[in-house]
Amino acid sequence: MPHLVLESCGEVLNETQAQAILEDLVEEFSGIESVSPDAIKARWIVTSRWQMGEGAPPAFVHCEVRVLAGRTPELLARMKDQVYECILHHLKEPVEKGWIALSTEVRTMDPNGYRKS
Repeated sequence: MPHLVLESCGEVLNETQAQAILEDLVEEFSGIESVSPDAIKARWIVTSRWQMGEGAPPAFVHCEVRVLAGRTPELLARMKDQVYECILHHLKEPVEKGWIALSTEVRTMDPNGYRKS
């Protein structure tokens, strides 16, 4: 824990871009208080079917952060913002031009429902 799940649609990211984002996310998250770098797991999932609402950009990139419960609301907000800014660094132009919708979400998990080796 934590899990960083980067999701994109279609071919909005290539392998090189996704790997660079994952590496930066892990590095960025390693510096956050209460996060043990050796516990970070980051992955990229490509969605092959999607539909955006009318007026939305044609593509999306979303990152879901899963952490164990017990962190302050302020720390969770910092996590959300740091992840967003880290990804935005790689996708600034397409996001600003409205080609990609970028979002992040931090979810807390109940430690009683999570087990790892």
